[in-house]
Amino acid sequence: MSALYRPPKRAAALTVLALCAGYLGGWVPGAEAAAGDGSVTVRVVREVNGNGAYDSVLEPGMSGVTVNLTDDAGTTVSGTTGANGQVTLNAGSSTLTGGRYRVQVINPKPGVLYSAFADRRGLSAAPGDLSSTEEFVDLSGGRNVSYTTAFWNPGDYCQQNAPLVTACIRSDTTPADTESRTLVTFPYSARGNNNQTTDLATKVQTGAVYGIGYSKQRRWIFSGAMARRGAAYGPAGTGGIYLTDRSTGATTLFATVPNTNNTAHNFATNMDLAYTPAVAKEALGDVEVSEDGQDLWVVNLADRQLYRYDATQRTAAAPRAVYPIPAPTTPCPAAGDWRPYGLGVQDGMVYVGGVCSGESTQRKSDLRAIVRTFDPVAGTFGPVILDQRLDYPRPVTYTVAPCNGDGWYPWSDTIPLTQDGTTCGNTYSSNPEPMLSDIVVDTDGSLILSFRDRYGDQIGNAQRAVAGGGLLTPSSGGALSRACLSGTTYVMHENLGCGNTTRGGRLLRPAAHRVPPQRALLRHRALQGGDHDRQLRPGPGQRDHLHRWHRLGEP
Repeated sequence: MSALYRPPKRAAALTVLALCAGYLGGWVPGAEAAAGDGSVTVRVVREVNGNGAYDSVLEPGMSGVTVNLTDDAGTTVSGTTGANGQVTLNAGSSTLTGGRYRVQVINPKPGVLYSAFADRRGLSAAPGDLSSTEEFVDLSGGRNVSYTTAFWNPGDYCQQNAPLVTACIRSDTTPADTESRTLVTFPYSARGNNNQTTDLATKVQTGAVYGIGYSKQRRWIFSGAMARRGAAYGPAGTGGIYLTDRSTGATTLFATVPNTNNTAHNFATNMDLAYTPAVAKEALGDVEVSEDGQDLWVVNLADRQLYRYDATQRTAAAPRAVYPIPAPTTPCPAAGDWRPYGLGVQDGMVYVGGVCSGESTQRKSDLRAIVRTFDPVAGTFGPVILDQRLDYPRPVTYTVAPCNGDGWYPWSDTIPLTQDGTTCGNTYSSNPEPMLSDIVVDTDGSLILSFRDRYGDQIGNAQRAVAGGGLLTPSSGGALSRACLSGTTYVMHENLGCGNTTRGGRLLRPAAHRVPPQRALLRHRALQGGDHDRQLRPGPGQRDHLHRWHRLGEP
């Protein structure tokens, strides 16, 4: 989400008091409703920019919200908002009496959502500007009233030009990378190569990391160990989670996740080729922090469980809880094909994603993306909300390569030497293998899915595909997708969801296909606004692999 302006903080509750004072002076207790009492139509939306106005393009209706209409005698009729966020309550056709009524919009998630700031003019500015979630309306004489009200989540908001943070993967194969930074930050408005970047941590402090979570309450950045060929782990090995304090600049060990496996790197032999099978199967996947800053969530790629840590302390000796991540409802062809990785957090709910890798069958038709929810309060997983095939056609990843990566391909623990019957050779190659590495829930309820390419993490840059072979120059084929609700489950854009009428394609195109030396791309990290597809390329001679960015919002 881009920078958001917050208006003067006039709480909705104050609006209620003011409106009460205005109406009660003319309130006649016990007055009977005329036969022609009218109706009230309430639109409930999610406020995303704090300006007190209803912005129809940005602020979708909230379905399933209860709205009560109550008369002076305490009699109440209720309704529930539909898919468009609207509900109409008709006083004249009900048992209500009195002509003047109280309207209460019930918060669906107290403690997570809050009544949005209303326009100070109240109902006189309706329905274009926001009214309070509790209003008093006069429906006498057949009068109809329509207005818009809203809820907001503080987790959606950040300061203007918020800084972003990303991880840089350092190469430890011969010749070793002379650069040392592993975490950098830069302002949202920065453009170009290495522009306005500030180094936060080094490979001595963290080693290779991917997952990034942020506690805005404490200004702490958490980063988790990553399994990548040619890149050493940090001091805590495969299970290390590191804490970088933005206030002091210090990076320290936060926790060591157990049971993450520990395949040894061998940088001196065939450029760490023997490490290739470990990628995305050990160490840590995504890292997220709950919106209230209480919990840190991380996926253990080795035991395929969700770990929960206390994010309010600088160190954690053990997790608060561990939850086995269920396999898809419709099973992958083999148990080992299920590979969870990505996380998302929204409105107090955790979203957990992964793929059926197709590794056991080597069939594209067995590639699937899976997302299900997890309720932190109950400590239980919900049903699968997305189960989508990934065998749709994709644009070419690497135009100059014999194996150009024009689709998703099944996982392989060895570097593929052919693709769809074509010999890949020892020069340029792309063989995108999907990892569902990150999830963002957009304000309209759609899912933004970030897919990382396992092949890119297995081959690195200019490394051997086979023992004693030549050096291969790869192009990573990661992608950003959107999935929209259709009934009770989500359908990806590429599978004819979100209004798309042609299967396949790409939701957002990069500025250009990658050609040497532009190999180190920023892996897509969707922000709250959702439509970001930006690359940050290194300057000549640099070997940064900037793969994920995370907004550092202030409370």
